[in-house]
Amino acid sequence: MLKYRWYVLVIFTVVLLWTLKGASTLGLNPNNRVFFGEEDSQFSSLLRFEADFGSNTSLLFGISSDADVSRDPVLVDAVRWLTDRSWRIDGVTRVDSIATYPFGVYSEESIRLSNLADVFCPEVCSDLGPEGLLKEHLVSRLISADGQTLSVIASVELDVEDSVAVSRISGEVKDLREEFSDEFPNLRLFVTGAVPMMQAFMDASNADLGGLLLMAVALFVLLLWVFLRSLALTSILVLIGVASIVITMGVAGWLGHTVNTATATTPLVIFTLVVAGSMHVFLYLAREPAETSEMVLASIQRAYAANLRPVLLAAATSIVGLLSLVFVSAPPIKELGILSAFGVFVGTTLLLTVAPCLLAMMNRVRPSKMVVVVQRLLNNQARRIEARSERPAWFAALFAMLVCLLPLMAIDEDFVRYFGETNKFRHDSEQMTERLAGPYHVEVLVDTGAAGGIYNPEVIRVVDALAEHFRSDLRVANVLSVADILREVALALDNRESLEGLDADSLAQFFLSFELALEKGQSTTDFVDVDHRYVRVSVLFGDVSMTDIREFESQAYDWAATELPRNLSLIVTGEGVPTAHLSGNSIRQLMTGIALSLAFSSLLIGWIYQNMRIVLVMLLGISVPVLSGFGIWAALVGEIGMAATLVIAVTIGVVIDDAIHLLYRFHDGIRELGLSADEAAGYSVHRTATAIVTTSVVLSGGFSLLMLSEFEMNSAFGICSALVIVMALVYNTALMPRSLVWAMGRNTK
Repeated sequence: MLKYRWYVLVIFTVVLLWTLKGASTLGLNPNNRVFFGEEDSQFSSLLRFEADFGSNTSLLFGISSDADVSRDPVLVDAVRWLTDRSWRIDGVTRVDSIATYPFGVYSEESIRLSNLADVFCPEVCSDLGPEGLLKEHLVSRLISADGQTLSVIASVELDVEDSVAVSRISGEVKDLREEFSDEFPNLRLFVTGAVPMMQAFMDASNADLGGLLLMAVALFVLLLWVFLRSLALTSILVLIGVASIVITMGVAGWLGHTVNTATATTPLVIFTLVVAGSMHVFLYLAREPAETSEMVLASIQRAYAANLRPVLLAAATSIVGLLSLVFVSAPPIKELGILSAFGVFVGTTLLLTVAPCLLAMMNRVRPSKMVVVVQRLLNNQARRIEARSERPAWFAALFAMLVCLLPLMAIDEDFVRYFGETNKFRHDSEQMTERLAGPYHVEVLVDTGAAGGIYNPEVIRVVDALAEHFRSDLRVANVLSVADILREVALALDNRESLEGLDADSLAQFFLSFELALEKGQSTTDFVDVDHRYVRVSVLFGDVSMTDIREFESQAYDWAATELPRNLSLIVTGEGVPTAHLSGNSIRQLMTGIALSLAFSSLLIGWIYQNMRIVLVMLLGISVPVLSGFGIWAALVGEIGMAATLVIAVTIGVVIDDAIHLLYRFHDGIRELGLSADEAAGYSVHRTATAIVTTSVVLSGGFSLLMLSEFEMNSAFGICSALVIVMALVYNTALMPRSLVWAMGRNTK
């Protein structure tokens, strides 16, 4: 390879420039629907719902005053103004507010069609009671209980393939806010909903990518230099890591890939794993003095000869571990696994081809004093292992205790509180939740089984009972159903306060009267489908997390199992449902994939070394540090969400790399040097642990910096990753050597 170094470097440069151009074409798609695949049953249910009822993605505007609408007529003027302007936002398919909510003034002679705002607030709102604006099914949806906040709800049709749609809409909303402030300076406007949440995620990711993540990488580089004490070695190692990122993302760009909030972390994953995999070679060079170019070449040859096999084996098993992410149904997580695995392959290829060509250009290498200090400390640990004077039982008990903390972990998320308290989206969402309802909602469908089945009096009775059941739930802010509308029309037309005793014809006539009162842009799909087979019950939540939504879904099905007639069925859907299940489904699927990949890797290693005990040792060596790191997180925080998949993607390769290098050196000490098992265990620490300590300090230090992020997903990702890496360091220096002695047998020579 060194003989053709210039050819290698020219080819490397050409590939790097070509892929750099491809990487520049990458766009960022913040649409959270990219996280749902066709095999996701909850998402498929949502798509079927939207085919019948229209888009479930929303923009929620809240207009607030210090006085209620009866004393501040400007508040209603603002609702009318914002309702009209909302139609101009790209992708808006319908707008709901008191200025569009249909209201018919019925008499025996005529029906006058209008809306709530025009009827009750022609100039000043005259009636805020239950007969006016403060109707049970409108409070916390279109008007607050105190009458000081009114809402405008815009449904938005988003094309998941349109990567700039969310940004375009967010820009239009920003302009609308500024225009609103100029038009109504004494009112406050809050904006939340699915679209602002998507934009907030993208903004937070971009802020960290341009700030903290760059600082973390800078800290990586600084710590590498502190250990290597060589600008040339550090520069070459960083170049290999950065080039791996550029080539991987460049290929992705040429293939038309679009980055999302999950795959945006791919560069950090690749850089981490490539640096960890290369560290053993570079520290080998940093330990040995080389005063001439000839000595440098000899040192390079020895470094690669000593580390080639473990590097290749560690890379292969890391790639298998990363590919376990393809078991997750969420497409972005699959893409993260595939891109990261390809990045490790690229990084290993560059380490074996480009790195030696660059290293050969060095004239000398001076040993790092920091490495010497670390080596001395580890030599003391190696001697204790050889003399069997260490106390592994204490560490075994510690790890067992940490793993036992895992049941304390809950899989839960509150996307609003992912953001810092000063974040505009969080502020607006919390203000809306306090005054009206939060950004989360679900749709409950009652399937009557036949077209026109909604007019069955039994169906309306069940829907009404279901709505009342939901209203008794403290998590629920508002419930809207067709029963509310029919009761309202019955009161106006027939002076009926109850729907009891009405037959199907009467119910159909009342619904037709309501339909005639609809204004432009309004549709009966707020309540029923076109065929009048499904009845829709819309539920807005207050301050809830994803666990609350899952529990609500489960309790809705429990209610249906006991209260719903056999000829009817219940479906809980809406945008909140697949989102609530995303983390739980992803983590469970990931655990299946990780278990299979670890089993495969361990069996492969056991087959290579012809020892089934090695299989168990490797399984423990890889899984226990990860589980114990999450155990600490469970004790400190108690819950985690999607950040868990990113943590595993980053750390699994590092943990595998450390375990394999220890195993290789241990086996090398027995087979090549004729050492006893205890001596070989000490030898493995002597030859390998310096790289493990260095990698662990560098990576955990950089990841710990992410705890400063105001975006909780990145903060949790950084802290958890650092915890797992530190646990791997402790396990590999305290327990792994003794486990290897057990696997090989103490008397082995």
